[in-house]
Amino acid sequence: MRKEEDVAEAISRFQHDSNVKLEPWPEDHAFDHLKVTIRGRTGTPYAEGNFILEIELSPDYPVNPPIVFCHTIVYHPRIDQGIPKGRSNVCLEILVKKEGDRPADGERDPFWNMEHDLIDVIQSIDDMFHITSFSTQNSKMVNDTGNNADFAQFL
Repeated sequence: MRKEEDVAEAISRFQHDSNVKLEPWPEDHAFDHLKVTIRGRTGTPYAEGNFILEIELSPDYPVNPPIVFCHTIVYHPRIDQGIPKGRSNVCLEILVKKEGDRPADGERDPFWNMEHDLIDVIQSIDDMFHITSFSTQNSKMVNDTGNNADFAQFL
């Protein structure tokens, strides 16, 4: 039930967004297998590009995060083109289920948990293509974590 609700809410949320397009994945037209097209924004290295991503909600969604695969060949520090289809090649905290410590009261956990939904995932992917400079984004991430090893696990 939650899966169907999340997909319907995401379609509604992004239906008038000129930078994000959602549709069923062409091969199977299943409601839980989506094609997402993100348009790169002006002023970024991805300006005017169209980036095709596949989002598949697992049978145990929302316990586990969706699989997100970027089909467009693109240089991005958070996309690993060496990972085969069927696994996530997009490296975002929201796509990682992390056990253990939780953030302080009032703070939202950046890692996957059942508080997150498909809208959060799509918004994170859209935001990923709006960095204005790789060095600025990478420096911010290293500074935020305070640990290069933490940063490296997300690249």
